[in-house]
Amino acid sequence: MGLKKLLNWKVILVVIVFLVIFSNAAIKHTSHPDFCASCHVMDEPYESWEASSHSEVTCMDCHSDGGFVGTMETKINGLKELYLTVTDNIPEELESEVPNHRCTDCHEEAAIPDQPGAIVYPHEFHSEGFDLKCTDCHEAGHARDLESYQGPDKGDCMDCHDVQDADNCITCHSTEDIPEEINGIKYTHDYHEEAFGLDNCADCHSVETNEDFKVEGPKHDDCTACHDVGASDECATCHTDF
Repeated sequence: MGLKKLLNWKVILVVIVFLVIFSNAAIKHTSHPDFCASCHVMDEPYESWEASSHSEVTCMDCHSDGGFVGTMETKINGLKELYLTVTDNIPEELESEVPNHRCTDCHEEAAIPDQPGAIVYPHEFHSEGFDLKCTDCHEAGHARDLESYQGPDKGDCMDCHDVQDADNCITCHSTEDIPEEINGIKYTHDYHEEAFGLDNCADCHSVETNEDFKVEGPKHDDCTACHDVGASDECATCHTDF
C-alpha cells in the first residue's frame, strides 16, 4: 500500500472516529432535560416536569424507546420540531404520545393495588378491558398543578362513570377504613349505616360535585334531623374541637 493511500485511510479513520465521538457527545447533550428547556416553548412542560413525581426521570426515558433505533427516531423527530420552531410554525398545543410499555418498564402493573386509598380501582381491568393508555388517567411526568398528585381526578372518572348515580357509589368508593373523625366531627360510619338503616350514600352525601369535583358531606341540618330528636344532643357526642 502506497504512502498516499495509507494517509488517506488514516484521515478517513480519524474522521470516522471524530464523527462517532462527536455524535455520541451531541446525542448525550441533546438528551438532557436542560437541553429541552432551552427552547422557550418548553418552559411550562419543563416546570411541570420538575414539580412532578418523575423529576428524576429524564425526558428520553418517557419520550423515546431507547436503543440505537429508538434514539435515532427521537432525534429525527427533534429535528422536525426544531424546523417548526425556526419557521415559527409551533403548534398551539404540544402533544407527545407515551405508549404504555414505557411506563410498565418501571411500573409493574400487577403490583398496583386495586384500592389505592379510598377509591376502588381494578387497574388491569380498566387498562386491558377498555384499552386505556396510562396517560388517559395519569399525568405522572407533568403535574396538573405544581403541588398535586398526578393520578386521575374525578373529572377523568366522569368521562366514563355516571358519578351522579347515588345507587352506584360503592362501585368506586370503598367504605373500608373511613376515619371516625373528619374535620373535628366524630362520625362512626358503620354504626350509623347499620343501626339506622342509612344504606344509601345520598342519605347524608350530596352526589352533586363542586367545582373541584368533590362530593359534599352531610350538613349540620342532616345531623340535627336525628340528634335533636331522640339521639344525644351533647356537643361532645359529635364535636372534638370545641
